[in-house]
Amino acid sequence: VKVGYKTKRLTVADSGPGISAERLPHLFERFFRDRRAAGSTGLGLSIVKGVCDHYGWKIEVQSSPASGSAFSIVFP
Repeated sequence: VKVGYKTKRLTVADSGPGISAERLPHLFERFFRDRRAAGSTGLGLSIVKGVCDHYGWKIEVQSSPASGSAFSIVFP
């Protein structure tokens, strides 16, 4: 896991299995979870999205299978 900050953008990236394109639109839904995430409740990303929406921040995700994922919070 790598964490970085550059010009109003906080990014957390990993080199894990990545997320398929058909699952990306659902990532921030409550209780949505990946079949591979044992013990996951599917709440973490929905909570992060709620905080971002409350403060007017934007959250972005870039991912593809076998290439890892990067989540960025962009501050105004």
